[in-house]
Amino acid sequence: MITSLSYCSAQLEKIDELLLDEENVIPLSYHRHKVEFRHTERTYKNIYRNNFIGFPVDVVASAAEIYIPQDEIINYHKYHAIRNKTSETMLLQMIGNTSDMDLRELVSSMIHEKVMNLSFELKKALKWSRCCYWFAGVDDNITMLRNVLNLYVTTRQKDDVQVAHLGGIRLPKQISDLITDIFIMYLSDRLAMLELTGVESKSVITMATNDGSKLKWHGKQQHLAELYLELEKKGWLSDQGLSKKKVAALLCRLFDLSNTKRHPDSNSEDSLYQLLKGETDKADKYKRKYFTDQPKYEHQFDDIRYQHQSD
Repeated sequence: MITSLSYCSAQLEKIDELLLDEENVIPLSYHRHKVEFRHTERTYKNIYRNNFIGFPVDVVASAAEIYIPQDEIINYHKYHAIRNKTSETMLLQMIGNTSDMDLRELVSSMIHEKVMNLSFELKKALKWSRCCYWFAGVDDNITMLRNVLNLYVTTRQKDDVQVAHLGGIRLPKQISDLITDIFIMYLSDRLAMLELTGVESKSVITMATNDGSKLKWHGKQQHLAELYLELEKKGWLSDQGLSKKKVAALLCRLFDLSNTKRHPDSNSEDSLYQLLKGETDKADKYKRKYFTDQPKYEHQFDDIRYQHQSD
């Protein structure tokens, strides 16, 4: 029985490793056009439910590169802007972050979000899938889960096809298959809990190690992000190759950031990740710029010495 979100940590870390590898770079294509918000709020919400809540059932030819239509980026950011009441200026800024690394990190964030939704929103996924034509007239949850699981297992065994997990965004088969593996593990576990027989994939048993205790953070999210970046820059800690998305998740697991939320529904992990990831320096593509580099930012931890100067 799966009792901890760490059940898929190995797959997510491998996905981030593939996406963000600067030596063996996966080719990425981005189709850009004029930014237009063409849909109603209801339509943006339905697009999100289809791509990030419902079970993906489209099977497509295997791919070796990442292809991102700008409409998918607009739809994703617009949904979250509606949910978090983000200003249009901020929304356009997020859509405009289109450097190669920004796009790769955004895809990573989307994948993590989809997996979290799978873990927390199974009931919503079943409800939404029941509204889609491929499950029209099917009311039994077990029947739906078994058919979806069978589709994933069958597709995973083939070399020439893959599941389309992010709507119109095309992922390389290696990454798509890792996401499919997570879905197979989770759905197999849910079916096993329902005492079904004949499930094709073995359930993964993962023990919970986090008792929920957290340290209370009394500053702003910016301050916590600054502290981490300062300690990392000055040699007091190392991320051990983890993605900034994973670092944000670890910090949120350690610290209670409830006092830093501007809106009750805001996602602390995603907000912290946006601060930690920075952006590519336009003057030097091999460097990253962070919010702490802005002249008007008031530093809280800039007096920390470099580790080699501490003796």
